[in-house]
Amino acid sequence: MKLLITIFLMINLYANEEYPRFSIIKTGTAKSLEGLIYEEGSLFKTMMVNHAGFLIQHQGKTILFETGLGEEVDYQFKNDMSWWAKPLFAYKKEQSIKKQLNNKYTIESIILSHAHWDHASGLRDFPNAKVIISKEEEHEVKHPVANRTFPTQFKDVKTQSFQWKEESYLNFKKHYDYFGDGTLIFVPLFGHTHGSLGLILNSKDKKYFFVGDAIWTTRQLRPIQNKAAISSILVDTDKELTRKKIDEIKKMQDRGFIIIPTHDYYLHNKLGLFPKWID
Repeated sequence: MKLLITIFLMINLYANEEYPRFSIIKTGTAKSLEGLIYEEGSLFKTMMVNHAGFLIQHQGKTILFETGLGEEVDYQFKNDMSWWAKPLFAYKKEQSIKKQLNNKYTIESIILSHAHWDHASGLRDFPNAKVIISKEEEHEVKHPVANRTFPTQFKDVKTQSFQWKEESYLNFKKHYDYFGDGTLIFVPLFGHTHGSLGLILNSKDKKYFFVGDAIWTTRQLRPIQNKAAISSILVDTDKELTRKKIDEIKKMQDRGFIIIPTHDYYLHNKLGLFPKWID
């Protein structure tokens, strides 16, 4: 009987390791007018925005995609955000990922969709983790644009890049297989920044596509529409290229992928927040 129980536990453990799982960790919120988020949004209605990171487990490893608002965000924001921009990007801080994890998990790597302040704020909370960005995104770190990328967040932080595989993957001309087993794939989503990337997660029964800030809300996919014009000017490196990436994201949705923008408050709540795991 003990042998059967042992075999069952081993089979169950192997099954759980075969595919990744993830959890959405909310670190803060913001409130904005719809009309400042997406083109067809109303200037008379408000909507909520999440500042979040995504905890991913696979092959016995725990990684973060995005860091949300970190322990030092108030200092970072005060030091590196221009006075005139502070009201536009005001946030309500909740618990950082570091506090919510409470040393229960060891973060091996942190992957950033891009280097903007609301994605990289928690880097310094995990000094032993590898920080991975695309080669193209190194430009954002070395040449930070005011009110977008904060030098304080990258102080004493060493980033690592990876080599794209110059072979197509679904709609994309190149990709990078993080685990080497087809479960976690990076793809280029250049436009919002020089080297923005998206993360494809293939679980057992569902397919997810984490798109960073290529879109802020899935409302931009019905119909396809860009960010609000003034907001795009403030945050997007290449507005036209960003618009083209929305078309690619919509194609992924049509393929059956669940699209997950980093800031989509309503989608995150629908899927469920940490400590809930999604697989």
